[in-house]
Amino acid sequence: TTIGISARSELAQQVKACEASQDSGYWVSLLTAQLLTARARRSRSVRSLAARGSPEALTPISLPKLARARMLGLTRRLLPAWAALILAQARRALSLTLAPAPPGAGRAGQDLERALHAIVPELGGTRYKGQSGRVGVVGGSLEYTGAPFYAAISALKLGADLSHVFCDEAAGTAIKGYSPELIVHPVIRSSGVLEREGKVLKTEQGSSGVLEREGRACDADAIAVMAQASADAIIRWLGALDALVIGPGLGRNPALLAAVAHVVRAAAETGLPTVIDADGLRVVMDQPELVRGEQAVFVLTPNRAELLRLYDRLVPAAERTAEPDDDSSDALVRRAAQVCAKLGPSVVLVAKGAVDVIHDGNSALLVSDPGAPKRSGGQGDVLAGVLASLLAWSHSTDDAARAATAGVGVSPAVLAAWGAATLTRRISREAYRAHKRSMTAPDLVAAIAPVMEKWHPAPPLASE
Repeated sequence: TTIGISARSELAQQVKACEASQDSGYWVSLLTAQLLTARARRSRSVRSLAARGSPEALTPISLPKLARARMLGLTRRLLPAWAALILAQARRALSLTLAPAPPGAGRAGQDLERALHAIVPELGGTRYKGQSGRVGVVGGSLEYTGAPFYAAISALKLGADLSHVFCDEAAGTAIKGYSPELIVHPVIRSSGVLEREGKVLKTEQGSSGVLEREGRACDADAIAVMAQASADAIIRWLGALDALVIGPGLGRNPALLAAVAHVVRAAAETGLPTVIDADGLRVVMDQPELVRGEQAVFVLTPNRAELLRLYDRLVPAAERTAEPDDDSSDALVRRAAQVCAKLGPSVVLVAKGAVDVIHDGNSALLVSDPGAPKRSGGQGDVLAGVLASLLAWSHSTDDAARAATAGVGVSPAVLAAWGAATLTRRISREAYRAHKRSMTAPDLVAAIAPVMEKWHPAPPLASE
């Protein structure tokens, strides 16, 4: 089952039903009522009908508007023209992205929203540092130092207490200089050594290859030893974390990717909720068995190009159900479903696009809330950091969080993924409202606080 989340996707369902219905009089009137209601509430959630074609099932809000619409003197003769006008107005007014959604999508969205509120840690004077989440980010190379910073600082800005960055030795100083709030561990040896002593040459066996310069050779075994040492320096911290992000600014250095493979395996064995993004996805493409395990919890966040690479690598051509040039929401859902099927039940996929698709191998959630028309580098890193905090909270041992995730009908990882996609779109919209074409990733980071306060207000000070 594929469900669309938000008032817009619910109204989209009514639009499509109106187009297909034989009883055009009833459905045109219904659509008019829903459109008026959505406009009046500025697109806040509109409760859906309990049963198609049953006037008794209309909500108290919609029923008077339906009666008024019918009293306008609509006749069967004018219905086709009226229907075309209303359908056009609905799409124009709400900028709908039509997505398949069965009855109840609106209620499902409200249930998810309530559950998401319930997992946010309550603030109070008795709490201690770290209780609201400890997040780690593995990433950052000589060329890419901004990405891990955006992920780590976004986790903090959403509400996590502590944020660590495990990066290449060459990236440590730069990341430390961006913010004193981050705990930076420059423990990965890769780019510095490889660039000083030569380049890695590809062989028939793969990319680990041979390192040589001036007749000196460093074989794959030497690279493996270096990668294991880097991984061990990260793995010993995993017990002190509540969620992990792997990939932002990682780069494609073979020694670094080899170290990350060890970390992914350790995260799977310990059950640490982990987000894998950007170049971290290359490790999954090469070694999909790493993300499988009874305790493993992984959320992969590919963009369009990354999802296509995963799809081509993991799904045999004879089994593919989506055409390469098909960018429709339906094709996106099919690709996500097949990738999840190949990776196993421990993986949730967040396929980023005009409509975000969240798939766990069984069902999908579509997030089509409006975001920003501007795209800038770092937006995916902000999403990864927001998702890490929500993963930490949704997998908390807190009784309220457990009750919330148990009662909503989706896994804690799916709830966190849906929340991250939804909130990041609101964050992007807030940043764009203030900066328009000049919007960049730091503007998104700055927008997290006002969006979070509007969505889940913090308690006032006792003296106030």
